[in-house]
Amino acid sequence: MPNCNHNPGSLTLIRFEGIPALLHVCDTNDNEEVLEQAASALANLGNHTEHCEAMCNSRAIAILVRLCAERNHDGIHEAVTFLLRKLVEVEEETLTWIAEAEGCAALVRLCQVSSIAVVLAAAARLLEDLADVEDLDKADANRDAIDAAGGIEPLICLCRVMHMVNNDDGFVVDENEQEALEAAASTLWILARGSASRSQETLKP
Repeated sequence: MPNCNHNPGSLTLIRFEGIPALLHVCDTNDNEEVLEQAASALANLGNHTEHCEAMCNSRAIAILVRLCAERNHDGIHEAVTFLLRKLVEVEEETLTWIAEAEGCAALVRLCQVSSIAVVLAAAARLLEDLADVEDLDKADANRDAIDAAGGIEPLICLCRVMHMVNNDDGFVVDENEQEALEAAASTLWILARGSASRSQETLKP
């Protein structure tokens, strides 16, 4: 039996060596059960700042965004959106890498296909962050990308659904549903700001 009495330093080294391996699995494997396990492992590592820093680069972000764009597994979506939000908290440049990887369209897709409140909340919040970055040129480009991906309609739908759910006396308000509603509404407000065409799209019945 191998000796498992690793010191904290060696455990950290194992985790750091594991990050490239897990990203490689996410990049090359086609089995969604395997991908869920790998993405969930990365998400767990994302609870530590030093591990997030090891994933804050354009290649890692592109791999994670592609999982949102191409996969239909709720567990994958939940793990990846959780991790992306953690990475944004650690490194603001993550938003640039998400945008460069066509993340606006991938996150809009999640708002269309997911029925999981925590995924919808995370996707809408990331879209809000992308639409409101400090660099005005990047913000405009991200707003255009969200609009081009058909993002306004699913955000409106998300607001309606979450509003109905939150006002149903038969259910206890879920904090993820509330966040999804708030994030979707805020993103719509940002998208409409300064654009007559997007304002008109938002006002459509």
